[in-house]
Amino acid sequence: MPSIKRRTFLVFTLFMGLPCISLGHTPYRQWKVLRQRFLLIHSTRTNPLGDAIADKLAAILQDALPKANARVARARHEQRAASLLTTGQAVLLVMKKDDAKNLFTGTGDFRGYDGKQVRVLLMIGGGEQLLLTTESFSPIHVRLIAEAFDHHSSGLKIKAPDERLTGIPGHRAAAQYFLRNSE
Repeated sequence: MPSIKRRTFLVFTLFMGLPCISLGHTPYRQWKVLRQRFLLIHSTRTNPLGDAIADKLAAILQDALPKANARVARARHEQRAASLLTTGQAVLLVMKKDDAKNLFTGTGDFRGYDGKQVRVLLMIGGGEQLLLTTESFSPIHVRLIAEAFDHHSSGLKIKAPDERLTGIPGHRAAAQYFLRNSE
C-alpha cells in the first residue's frame, strides 16, 4: 500500500512540476541570436509613416548590404521601442522627431528613460522622422549604413543629422561621412 501512495505522489509531483518549469522558460537566447543574425530596424505600430519608412530602409539595406540581413521589427508603441533602444536590445529605430527629442531629454512620455546615449543617424523627409541609434553603435557599421542610404535613397529624402534641427546630437560617424561627401 505505501508504494502506491509513493507512486501517486511521484506522478502528481511530475505533472505539477512540469508546468512550473516550463513557465520559467524565456526566449532570450533566441532574441539574442535573432539580433546577431539580422540588422533589425525598429518601428512602431502607432507611427504608420515611420513604419513605412522602416520598410523602405530595410529594402534599401537588403539591396546595398545583403549580408546585413536587414529586417523590420515592430513594437506596439514608442515607449517599448525606446526601451529596446536605451537598453541595448535595439540599434536602429525610426521615430518621430518630437518623440525622439522627448526620449533624449527624458521628458513627456519618456520620463525615466535614459536617452542621453541616443544619436541621430539620419533625418528622413522634412526631418520629421529620424533614424536613431546609440553612440555605442559601431562607427564602421554606421558609416556603411549612411553610405548605403546616401547612394540608394529610393525616393526618401535623406539628410545628414543636424543637432540644430533635431535637438539631438548626430552619431559622429554619420556626421563625418556626410561632411566628407558634401564637399
